[in-house]
Amino acid sequence: ATMNRCARAEYDQVDAELNQRYQAVKNSLSTDKQDVLVTAGRAWIEFRDANCEFVQMQFEGGSIQPMVFLGCLTQLTQDRIDELAGVSASLSYEAADQQLNQDYQEIQVILPEPEQEQLTTAQLAWLEYRDLQCTVDGSSNACLALLTEFRTGQLRNQLEARSL
Repeated sequence: ATMNRCARAEYDQVDAELNQRYQAVKNSLSTDKQDVLVTAGRAWIEFRDANCEFVQMQFEGGSIQPMVFLGCLTQLTQDRIDELAGVSASLSYEAADQQLNQDYQEIQVILPEPEQEQLTTAQLAWLEYRDLQCTVDGSSNACLALLTEFRTGQLRNQLEARSL
């Protein structure tokens, strides 16, 4: 219970930081871009929730499940802060996309069917979010590369965790 409270406190802190960053970015945009950012933000929340549901599935019914879920929320929220801060990608979009597809296929092979479906749901929500977010960002390929690198890292973490 104490670990769950600590995980909740950490998530709440990162969430507050995201809200500040989001408002700063939103206030710097034209009204049209603000509308797209809001839509992208809603799509990100859908992705975040679907992905964290997938991540926690392997611990369903266990006492660690809430902490895993909150840890996932925290990590994805930190990634979103970095995205909004404009962190640069290290790969081209094409290379990042190739790696993402490879990791996605690898993890799908090791998952039981209900988890495959949940991952597919999360991935589709992520694609919608990615496309909307990169509409806000003027440099589409740089945005696509960055968001794809973050998503690849998330999938790689799950692949490693499930391969133990």
